[in-house]
Amino acid sequence: GFAPVSKRALSTAAALELTQKAYDADVRGWYGVDVLGSCSNHIFEYTYMSQNDAHHLTDKGRVLHTYQLYLELCEALGISNVHATSDAVGKNFPGCAW
Repeated sequence: GFAPVSKRALSTAAALELTQKAYDADVRGWYGVDVLGSCSNHIFEYTYMSQNDAHHLTDKGRVLHTYQLYLELCEALGISNVHATSDAVGKNFPGCAW
C-alpha cells in the first residue's frame, strides 16, 4: 500500500491522474512486487491531515486510511464480503481497536 499524503502537498503535475498512474507503474517496476491499490487512493483532504503536515493523519484520517488499506487487501485476496463503511474499523478487527 501507499503512505498517506495531503492533497495540498502535491505539485500540479503530481495531482494529475495520469501522473499518479505512471507513479503506480513505476513503484511496481522498482520493487517487483504486487502493490495494493493506487497512490491516488491515499491522497487526503487537509481535514484528514494533522495541522501543517503533509504526511501525518488526524485520528479520523487514520481510520479512513486503515479502511482504504483494508479494502485494497480484500480486493487483492478476492474477498467480496467487505464492510461497506469505515465505521467498522477499530470495532470489528482484532488489533485495530483504540
